[in-house]
Amino acid sequence: MSLKGPLQGKIRFACSYLASGVALFVLSATFFLCKPFFHSTLIIPQHGFIGGTMYYIRNLIQLLIKTKPVQLLVPEHEKEQYSEAYSKQVAGIRSFKDEFDHPEVYFDKAHSLYKYYRLRIVQQRVCILRHAIATRSNRLLVSATHPGRFSFAFLFPGRMSYILHTLPWIDLDIGNKNTIASGLSKPGKSIIAVSAYLKGEIIRYWGLSSLESKIHVIRNFYEPLNKVHPQRKEVIGILTLGNLIPDKNPKLWIDMARELSKKHRNIAVEWVWAGQGPMYEELKSLCANEENIHFAGWVDDVDKLYAGSAIYLQPSMAESAGIGIIGAMAHGIPAVVSDKGGTTESVEHGITGYLCNPGERDRYISYIEKLILNPEIRERLGSKARERFEKMFTKSLWEERISGLLNQCL
Repeated sequence: MSLKGPLQGKIRFACSYLASGVALFVLSATFFLCKPFFHSTLIIPQHGFIGGTMYYIRNLIQLLIKTKPVQLLVPEHEKEQYSEAYSKQVAGIRSFKDEFDHPEVYFDKAHSLYKYYRLRIVQQRVCILRHAIATRSNRLLVSATHPGRFSFAFLFPGRMSYILHTLPWIDLDIGNKNTIASGLSKPGKSIIAVSAYLKGEIIRYWGLSSLESKIHVIRNFYEPLNKVHPQRKEVIGILTLGNLIPDKNPKLWIDMARELSKKHRNIAVEWVWAGQGPMYEELKSLCANEENIHFAGWVDDVDKLYAGSAIYLQPSMAESAGIGIIGAMAHGIPAVVSDKGGTTESVEHGITGYLCNPGERDRYISYIEKLILNPEIRERLGSKARERFEKMFTKSLWEERISGLLNQCL
């Protein structure tokens, strides 16, 4: 006689929970017995083949492989892309099933479905332990651009640092909040924020005020390539780098470019936005007939773009930090950027550039126009920007800070 209905479901659930529990016990014992002999680092990257996050992860790997092997753990559907981008740089690339990524749980312990959340937690522990043992890893690093993504990393029984690059915009669900808070409270766990502003937002949205000491600020960096690019004196280049999404305010950017180009027809000004994203084709089409407004797509050698630019512009609705801004500072370029987010930690208003509220279109235009018309101001602000870069945002400073934190978590 076959079992049907609720009883069949209960038996299936019980068998699944039992099998997962046994696997967790065996893998946990194996990990702790073998841990002294494990010396690899496992990295879980997000958007590791796009823009600034790819730049960050590549440099993170370069730093870590000086002392120990590094392997990547990526979602199944992205393994091919990561293999193309990183196979020559890391010791191996493994994948996990997408359903272990970021399950959202909006109910509490009293809810009848809570038991399924508990099963998923056990399954996630099994998943992360299996990969740690297979790669002989005693340390796990996560590089996330979606706040809360890969929260199962906080279940890792060894040392773990969760590097977040993007501002949280909504409260996390109860399940992921619990996973993060519970994991972060344990020894050897930390969160790394790329700006002090981002740290504050993590604490606010994720409810981690009691664990503030385990959230560290290590700012982004930039290292220009050792290439010599001629600077263009005959054209004033205005550069923006970034993903083409609504939050980056690209339509405001186009509006300002058109107005200032029309107003100053006698001055050679070229506007360039380098970066891909879901709005790329739409925006490129909008400016198809504009001779001096360009959407360049993905550009490998951004230093060449910086060398041809006199002003950096980033009118985002908010930024966690902005590697593009730091790159401009490295090249001695004044920046006009949003005053929302971590950009205020990079740009000093009136000293290295100008800060504007994202909604203040006319103020943006006023500052950009001021820099277009006054080369001596561009020179002065750019020089101060370069000085600030040397004090706060060099690669050597970043390496020192992140190595110090990772060694501290030993």
